[in-house]
Amino acid sequence: MLALFFALSLFSARHKSITIDEAKHYDYGLRILTLNSDRLNSGGTIVDDSKMPFTAINALPAKLSPFLPDGWLKRFSATIQAGRPATILFATLAAFVMFHWAKRLYGSLAALFALFLYTFEPSIIAHSHFVTTDIYAMGTMLFAVYSLWHFNQRPTFGRLFLVAILLGVSQLSKYTSVFLVPLMIIMQLVHDSPTIWGWLQSRDSPAILVYLRNWLLAGAFTTATALLIINAAYFFNGSMTAFGDYGFKSRILHGIQVKLPFIDRVPVPLPYPYLQGLDLVRYRDELGFGYGKILLMGHLSPQGFPGYYFVDMVLKTPLPMIMVFLLGIACLVWRRPSVKSILEQESFLLIPVVWFLFYMNYLLRAQLGIRLILVIFPFLFILAGNLVRDLTLRASWRVAVTGVLSLWLVVSVLRFYPHFLPYSSELIWDKRMAYAYLANGEFDWGQSQRYLEDWLREHPSAIVDPTEPVSGTIVMTPKLLAGTPRYNNTSKYAWLRDNFRPVDVIAYTYPVFRVTPQDLARLSLDESAP
Repeated sequence: MLALFFALSLFSARHKSITIDEAKHYDYGLRILTLNSDRLNSGGTIVDDSKMPFTAINALPAKLSPFLPDGWLKRFSATIQAGRPATILFATLAAFVMFHWAKRLYGSLAALFALFLYTFEPSIIAHSHFVTTDIYAMGTMLFAVYSLWHFNQRPTFGRLFLVAILLGVSQLSKYTSVFLVPLMIIMQLVHDSPTIWGWLQSRDSPAILVYLRNWLLAGAFTTATALLIINAAYFFNGSMTAFGDYGFKSRILHGIQVKLPFIDRVPVPLPYPYLQGLDLVRYRDELGFGYGKILLMGHLSPQGFPGYYFVDMVLKTPLPMIMVFLLGIACLVWRRPSVKSILEQESFLLIPVVWFLFYMNYLLRAQLGIRLILVIFPFLFILAGNLVRDLTLRASWRVAVTGVLSLWLVVSVLRFYPHFLPYSSELIWDKRMAYAYLANGEFDWGQSQRYLEDWLREHPSAIVDPTEPVSGTIVMTPKLLAGTPRYNNTSKYAWLRDNFRPVDVIAYTYPVFRVTPQDLARLSLDESAP
């Protein structure tokens, strides 16, 4: 199953063009390999805010290419495409860790089923072959939470050390991982709550004091280790800079500077580029800068939509997979596990899912597609393993349901091969119209540019993104057609999208229209009518 996932990711990436964001992530990775973690160029201009050290892994082949003999391998190693297999390998490692955790929780069959779901999740396949950080964030969060669960099965110093290392490593993948710090504290308290409640009921003060002492020591050790890893990854660049010396822009950090001036001289035990980037990411989210207008179900909004990611998941996740998620959780409840068992086991899976669903849907302004919420999928896959946990032929309804949904899933996903990024569920029946439902970072990252060029060579008279109403064969960039770019006139292509339907779609990405001179003349007459 791991080999199948790796193959699907690798071969579907073969003819994919370099996407919009990959070059920036790759460049920051190269910068890290030159021991430079600055977010400013020589002129003092910010060149990026959210790129992270993890992409140094992708840039490693380019760093090693000068030492290779002349030939195709040397030339290929210096390209961005050579960095893509690193993300695929990491995604495969994440799949293995998820399988291992599911096996320890629910057994081999449930673990294989979770791995099967992971293997055929189209958005994970799509993003696993990009030089970006979404898969790294998903994987490192999974590793960190699993290590905390693993520690609680048998607490030892070695396992605590692993928690500390993986917490620090997760902070190098994506700023979303910052939430792991409070989430892991909550998970630990929830796990320990039955014991703590027993102490409170018996008023066992000595036991409570010992517990607090042990966890304060463990927390201090974990924090110190994680901070050391973060600082080392940024080469201790600006570490211990005074809080008041930062030029914060976000409301929260700038507000702290204004309201609490007495901490201005307090040194911050973080690298300057790390906290600077976190501030800039938060500032951009507050302004909505760079995101453009949000499209959801045919409606445009500059502010976005509450509950966006719920709809996004339904439209971008195969329907059989969503059914499996719901059935897996239902089977967990049906087994009537004790509250203590859920607190000690499933809470490590449920807490990240609940938090990120709430945060992404109602607190985050950036509505940039399903990639931002991929972090919850491994936890959902493990929970879905409950559907086949202890499955026998006597449970005929579960055998039948699992078989039908699995076959449906495979067919639904593989029909899109090799175009997994623009995948849409069965709820969008006409794939030519998919752009009208979700056009923000869901279909076109420039990954299908090569397929577009091949199509245009076969249709040389076609017009791409015309600047005014014209007749002929018209190919449109989804975002432009939908009117989502921030500085694009929303009504610019209204004449096309409101009056015509696509007759084809290139690589499930670029809708194709055919407008006759008679259609155009009739449209002009309609517009001129009183």
